[in-house]
Amino acid sequence: MPQISLSDIQPTLDKLRIPSELLKDEQLPEEDVVRLEQWKAASVTKLSELKDLLGDTQVFDVETAAALVYTVTPFNGDGNWVVDDARKITQGILEGHVTPDLPVLERILSFYVKPLFKPTPHPMLNPDTARKLPRALGGPLAQLDHFEGQIWKTHLGVENVLLWCVTNMEVS
Repeated sequence: MPQISLSDIQPTLDKLRIPSELLKDEQLPEEDVVRLEQWKAASVTKLSELKDLLGDTQVFDVETAAALVYTVTPFNGDGNWVVDDARKITQGILEGHVTPDLPVLERILSFYVKPLFKPTPHPMLNPDTARKLPRALGGPLAQLDHFEGQIWKTHLGVENVLLWCVTNMEVS
């Protein structure tokens, strides 16, 4: 069975990046709404193209599998960027082409998820040991500072990636 490399699918993965405009809670101008609806429709097409490109391949190197999961898993949940057709295609990709083994899960969490949380560590955690501190670093108002500039909030769908990783971990 032929193996797909990351360079084979990277152009399609790049086109599946969720636009930051979907972060906005306020009412969008009509032209942005139309553009985002077009992007949603295009995401279904790109996911279909990716599924066709993968064919019957089920063997990936860890780097390729991690990049694939990190890119498509945001479409396997809820969010204003998800349409039902995209969710169905994503589930087919994840079930048919990726084996969620420990190296893949470690790669996703270490190379994709952890860098999103690292710049703003929780003030009650020691950044070196990840143990709980008796008092918040930065004083009593550090909790408020912690909520400012959290990079992970700008990466739509990261919660779906985390859910996929946790769901696919072995209990042990």
